[in-house]
Amino acid sequence: MVDAPPPSYEEVIRAEGAGIENSYPNQSLRSAGSDLRFTFIDFTANCLIEKNKFFKCEYEKFCILIKEANEWLAQNATFAVINCEVLCCQKDGVSLPLQTDKSYQIPQTRTEQNGEVSTEYKYLNLVKFLRVYLRSKNPGEPLEADQIGHTCIQPTNRDKSMPSSYSYYSYDDTLIKFNSTNKACPVEGRINNVERIGLNREKNPEELKQYEDSDKIFHVPLCTMVYYIRGQSADPRIPIENADFIPAVIQNSSCFYFRKHESFTSLMSRIQTWVRTNSFINILNLQTIQVSFNKAKREDVAYDPGYFRTKYTLKPYVRFIRIYFTRTFDAEPRPDFTISCRTFLPALQSRTAKGRSPTFETMSSLLRREIFPFLQYNSKAKIINAETLPYLYKAKVDDMQSYTGDSEVYAYISCIRIFFEGLVTEPPPGYIPLSNHPRIYEDAEECCLL
Repeated sequence: MVDAPPPSYEEVIRAEGAGIENSYPNQSLRSAGSDLRFTFIDFTANCLIEKNKFFKCEYEKFCILIKEANEWLAQNATFAVINCEVLCCQKDGVSLPLQTDKSYQIPQTRTEQNGEVSTEYKYLNLVKFLRVYLRSKNPGEPLEADQIGHTCIQPTNRDKSMPSSYSYYSYDDTLIKFNSTNKACPVEGRINNVERIGLNREKNPEELKQYEDSDKIFHVPLCTMVYYIRGQSADPRIPIENADFIPAVIQNSSCFYFRKHESFTSLMSRIQTWVRTNSFINILNLQTIQVSFNKAKREDVAYDPGYFRTKYTLKPYVRFIRIYFTRTFDAEPRPDFTISCRTFLPALQSRTAKGRSPTFETMSSLLRREIFPFLQYNSKAKIINAETLPYLYKAKVDDMQSYTGDSEVYAYISCIRIFFEGLVTEPPPGYIPLSNHPRIYEDAEECCLL
């Protein structure tokens, strides 16, 4: 039986005045009552022109997704936005709907012939969609519906005489531009979260098609997307800043297959130390970012746009953590708090076999089976933000690097990572229902607890 996904925009809008209780096909969301600490809803674009070739298809623009999200929120004012995120869904075939509830993506294979030698490469045809993470509003919060605003800032091209070139100024340039513009002409609301995303080759943030290839390295244009909640108070004089935590090389080698980087758990320990020594800051959100594996040892790896890789890259990468924050001007420092996180992996339903790819439980099934019970057990920890991360099949969650070969890219598994303000701990055995399916790997490090 296929699990029902979280409610779509269409399902809610067509409810014709029915309450949110009746618009949720997901029984877990209905039974959660009014105190729902975490869920998400996806907004996908309609295909305007369907073609056999992916590059010739045309989709609605990104602004339509924001509009649909706001229409949904207007009818469901009891929900507050935790954060927003741009993700990708695989385009499987002509006229097939995008399956955002599917937790895995299988790269397709193409073969190139060079004389008598044939070489196989992997590729992904992807379409972007908007995921909005939500929670029930607390007593005393505004009764007005949250409304999302967004602005996209692209880095400045170094060579203005060649607009099609891919040479950009540092990543710092985008935040400087936003802070300067926001001071002169403030956004109409409170900044909610920031993310760094890749664009298509046309460099248009409104376009939703994305292509990944294991053979070709595309110069991925990028932008900084700032989301804000309209109407809520904010001080435009306070600039957005960021702090980057790059995993150190703990085992160097001339062969990159043997190079080892610092683990995610170790990186989170460094982040915790940094937070404790910066008492006058307000954390907006944390983001996991990919960069080229070959460039990961460079000091400017987090700032040179040319080193950036998308979430779904089929090339070797290293991940690092970026914290977006603003400074406070309170007379007293905020109390010390712990930042912790938990990464939730979809259960494996069937392993790889000859002629068959692995399959995994849906995202809504993961939400009900594991995330809801975990949050219930850790009810005192406040959610900072969430993100959905694709992990290569059999990769360990604690690894911050991937150097898989093309032949090993069986699947990308979408995992949900939640960052908390406060300590979270693992529930006792039996608290979270066990999956009837085998684990992705036996020695998985699923939890990062500090």
